[in-house]
Amino acid sequence: MVEELSFELFDISFCCEILEVSSSGFYAWLKRPVSKRKIEDERIWQKIKKHWDDSRKTYGRRRITKCLKNEGEVIGKNRVSKLMNKHGIEGIGKKKFKPQTTTSNHGLPVAERLFKTEVAEEQVTKPNQYWGGDITYVATEEGWLYLAIVIDLFTRKIVGHSMNESMPCELVINALDMGLKRLERS
Repeated sequence: MVEELSFELFDISFCCEILEVSSSGFYAWLKRPVSKRKIEDERIWQKIKKHWDDSRKTYGRRRITKCLKNEGEVIGKNRVSKLMNKHGIEGIGKKKFKPQTTTSNHGLPVAERLFKTEVAEEQVTKPNQYWGGDITYVATEEGWLYLAIVIDLFTRKIVGHSMNESMPCELVINALDMGLKRLERS
């Protein structure tokens, strides 16, 4: 603090008096050599900065620690974290990918309900009277897959299904075709 104030053209003895530090203690501190720990921290900081820059400023404490250990450095995550915080850098957290099956931001009209379960005449009373469908997504080891199903609302059995890595129109058409082919066979 005394050193910073002295750069701003304050008298050192005045600064020491205000901060209640002896001026001889301040001058002794100035002559002290830089500690081995500070020298080592600076060397490690340069490596941290290089890895962080190489990762397009995305790597966080865990990945940088791993990179340093792969280079043979004996260092802990807390020290890496402390050096990153000291220099004001951090990794960018990974955003979780959430597939989207519906686009609600459109100006198209919403379809009317085909039947109301409250009205006795419109209730489902036999198989293949009404089919319903939906699209969902399933996490696999190779990534996300979209699953379209067609269900018989009376029996609650799946009559058709289709999977794809994306959500083209064919996804739903294939599921419906499967249901229609099963209906023809029965």
